Amino acid sequence: MKWIEARVERQPESGCWLWIGHVHHSGYGLYNGKSAHRLVFTTLTGTDLTGKLLCHTCDVKHCVNPDHLFVGTQRDNMQDMYQKGRQPSRKGEANRTHLKNEDIIAIRNDTRKHKDIAADYRISVKQVSNIKTRHSWSHI
Repeated sequence: MKWIEARVERQPESGCWLWIGHVHHSGYGLYNGKSAHRLVFTTLTGTDLTGKLLCHTCDVKHCVNPDHLFVGTQRDNMQDMYQKGRQPSRKGEANRTHLKNEDIIAIRNDTRKHKDIAADYRISVKQVSNIKTRHSWSHI
């Protein structure tokens, strides 16, 4: 298919077919507003992906090589992620937040109105409430 070949750069070392067309900020390729890896997969294999996910065995988001993709469920995708040790840390400073552990302690001890605290720390009033009630950052 010419439209595929024109937008793919094959990597002999890894076997990945890297999408060199438009790439969404999430890292996945796009073609006419649709997921490139899903379009390439369905075009080349004829597989109906309705209600299914298409998961990467290579973990390269902009890879569209059908041999690096498998049809699965959200559960399959999560199991694959855990088996490969790719699960993100969801606690505290490791969760890509600008807040630090000492900020959490200060927020919990702050007696001002939630809206004032939120403005100072550039977070929402709801997040201030969640921190104070230990619905978030409960490990601190």
